[in-house]
Amino acid sequence: MKTTIPEIHLYGTKTLETLFDCLSLFNAGHPKILLKAYGANINKGTEIAQIMKEEFGFRILQSSLSSFRFEGVPIPVIEIPLSIPSKTQLDHPNEEPRSQIDPDYGKSGFVSYASYQLLFSWLIQQHGNLEIRVPSRSRSGERNFEKIVTVQPKSHSWNCQIASTSDFKRHSESLTKAFQRAGLVWPTNWMDIAKRLSQHDDVIIGLDTNTFYNCAITQHILPAISIVEQKPYTHTPNWLLFVVPSTVMYELEEAANKRNDKGFLLRNGRAAFRGLQEILELSENIDIPGVSLLISGETDPILDARADISGIRKDLIRMYNNMNHGRTNSFMERKSASGDMAIRNQFKNFLRQIDFHKGTYFLTSDKSNAALAMAEGLRPIYITPPTRLGQLVEPIQLRDDEGKSILDMQVPIGNVLYEMAVTFGEIMLKCGPIEVSISCDGRGAAMDHWLHKRLLIDRNSMEFLLKNYKGRFNIKKAAQQWKRFVSDFENIDWLSETKENFS
Repeated sequence: MKTTIPEIHLYGTKTLETLFDCLSLFNAGHPKILLKAYGANINKGTEIAQIMKEEFGFRILQSSLSSFRFEGVPIPVIEIPLSIPSKTQLDHPNEEPRSQIDPDYGKSGFVSYASYQLLFSWLIQQHGNLEIRVPSRSRSGERNFEKIVTVQPKSHSWNCQIASTSDFKRHSESLTKAFQRAGLVWPTNWMDIAKRLSQHDDVIIGLDTNTFYNCAITQHILPAISIVEQKPYTHTPNWLLFVVPSTVMYELEEAANKRNDKGFLLRNGRAAFRGLQEILELSENIDIPGVSLLISGETDPILDARADISGIRKDLIRMYNNMNHGRTNSFMERKSASGDMAIRNQFKNFLRQIDFHKGTYFLTSDKSNAALAMAEGLRPIYITPPTRLGQLVEPIQLRDDEGKSILDMQVPIGNVLYEMAVTFGEIMLKCGPIEVSISCDGRGAAMDHWLHKRLLIDRNSMEFLLKNYKGRFNIKKAAQQWKRFVSDFENIDWLSETKENFS
């Protein structure tokens, strides 16, 4: 019987996350994997293979270069087989479980992305599925957790089975946002957007606030243009400038201050911190070549007064709703258009100040803002919502001109867990006999936690998790390697100043 070799498909995903996705397969016991890099990602694929070889001692076997035709254009693909040696620098020695804890865990209770990616991907491989439960309230007001998603292995990837509960509609929008930020579901017009942006070699894009809430740039736009080609043997665009109007920063900052009476971030506050994380990634991460970001314009001081008035209005709405037992039939919150207008005006003013005659666009997922931008001559690109979630959610498959599936847009399980924790604040994971509660930085204590996707796990859960962990690699060693790699991929001087401002 022929054994199927698990594959990792590289299509614009981040280098370090793809690297640890590869390590997760070896950690689960696979002796060999196949790394496939598509289009403009071929260089990144060879870099990942080189890291695997030089840093951990993995063997690179005979690689091959081929292509497939997508809408008449040949797209190159490199296939790099990797095999694990008898001994690696990450191997797990016979030590007590506590010695495997992430080096930074004792200081803060937060674990690195590398730690939970390796731990939970191994658990899924061992126990067959992973249940994700989210906070809910019983009729008596008691807080508990209800199962909403089951992650199931499938070939070399996995899918999400949505629970059939009466509360599915209540969670549907939140699940969609979490899956969208993780890169598991995409806008329905992502292909059209990629083709339009690929018409020019240099592109300037103005960004609306909602593009950061959805993580549209890093999770959809950049991956899409890395695999979609307009002409054979050339890749465009090769330079993108993302312009962030200062009003966008103002709106994110205002939302990031939304907290409850106990000081915890509300849902829109967590989403705003996630949006700030997106800006920091685009600004200084050298893993994203050919991309620049700048903030343009001055914030209108009148917006502060409007924010104060808006806050008073929301307090009145809350009081009214409480007196009417939650009924909101007539006294509803309304979205102000003043921020959208300021965002468009600041982008227009920026374009007037430069002499640029190639591709300029305004990117938004707000249909009204897109229509107004078109009327003002800003050449908007409207990001359509993803299709409505069904009972089964799995990575998108890209097919060639002959209808053959050639690319699975896989997502590391760590990404899904992180975005679920951001969306719901806290989630409960159940895998076999193991139950673990994880949460994001719900107090917004440090921007560093957000930038590096750290999650909070209580000590008892962590010790129980490590006690049951039987993977090949030592978690402590993997976390140390992750920390070293992260410092190589970031501008440390710039980051230290940024962290001080947001901490």
